[in-house]
Amino acid sequence: MDRHKEIDICGMAIDHFGMDKQVKKSVEELTELSLELIRDLSGRGNRKKIIDEMVDVEIMLSQLKRMYLPSHTDFEEFNERWMFKLNRLKNNIESERNAVDNDSPQSE
Repeated sequence: MDRHKEIDICGMAIDHFGMDKQVKKSVEELTELSLELIRDLSGRGNRKKIIDEMVDVEIMLSQLKRMYLPSHTDFEEFNERWMFKLNRLKNNIESERNAVDNDSPQSE
């Protein structure tokens, strides 16, 4: 399925069910994914269920983006925040790696 059809289906869902219901559905799907991940951490995980919940969350995220990022400017703001947070994560990883390297015994 191409990206345009995906966007059309998300728009159909929002139009049919309404924004409030889809926001609540997003919270529900996020909760279900959280519960599956907790089960996995406790050794009772089911990979298929986790994948299914990840797909549900991705679908709802597509709808949330359509609802909360209606304009090109909104989407640009989203992308700027995305890049900022990815770079911050990269910097955190590099800082921790450097700290570990500095703490390890050096040969003399």
